[in-house]
Amino acid sequence: MKTPESVGHWTTLYYGSKGSGKSLHSAREMLVVLRYLQKLYNKYPRLRRAIVITNHKVSPELEKLYLGREIFYFDDTNFESLHFCPRLHCWRGSKPHTIHGAYLFIDDISNMLPATDWARVELWLKKLMIKGRKFGVHIVATCIDPFDVVLPIRRATDICFKFRSMWKTRDPDETRPPLKWVFGWYKRRKISADMLWKFGDLPEQMIQLRMIDKEDLHERLKEMDKAYAIVYDDTWKGSVHMFNRKGRFCGLKISSTETYDTLQDIAPD
Repeated sequence: MKTPESVGHWTTLYYGSKGSGKSLHSAREMLVVLRYLQKLYNKYPRLRRAIVITNHKVSPELEKLYLGREIFYFDDTNFESLHFCPRLHCWRGSKPHTIHGAYLFIDDISNMLPATDWARVELWLKKLMIKGRKFGVHIVATCIDPFDVVLPIRRATDICFKFRSMWKTRDPDETRPPLKWVFGWYKRRKISADMLWKFGDLPEQMIQLRMIDKEDLHERLKEMDKAYAIVYDDTWKGSVHMFNRKGRFCGLKISSTETYDTLQDIAPD
């Protein structure tokens, strides 16, 4: 049973330009987590059950399967909707208590927690975002510009992925003729959070040049018997993903537009 990437990290950040596939991939990851948890609890039926909390508006098919049991919505215009555990029958009792044992998927986190607005955020929300690990809360968030997210969230981020659209059909638009099919390719690059905050959002050519320089430096240090002086970071990795309407192609990494509503309005706080 393969563990989803977001299960292996406490805070994961997806970023990229509009229409680059980050929200679609986040919704896909949410579905991967739900399926993983289902297999896990089939194998260990006595385990306490994790839940997914999100502002992604999932498809009606997924709502029928999961909403109110494994999936709970939060209102991204109202912080209080994230204050307490939404379980109807929680093992911690019926009194209001902090979110715990959850996977929190936040689309457009910079709308909720912009870089200039951290001072007005209440203490309980700061703790949830920065110390979610202590409550067993995994966070997956998307944004356009990673530096538009408040600094404490950036410091708490474990891993980042940059998304770039390679080719796709036009975006769905309710004021234009409906699309008969939706198809596209997008690429994402895995970036360690330390590298991103230290060097910035570098273009791919600059990354490659830095890697070449690092290889040259490593060889020179080896000749001096000082190879230990350089620490390798191999997290600049890329992968290509494809999505179609059904998401049923075999042998490829697929994201489906039927996982969630791509036309939903994520309102600013």
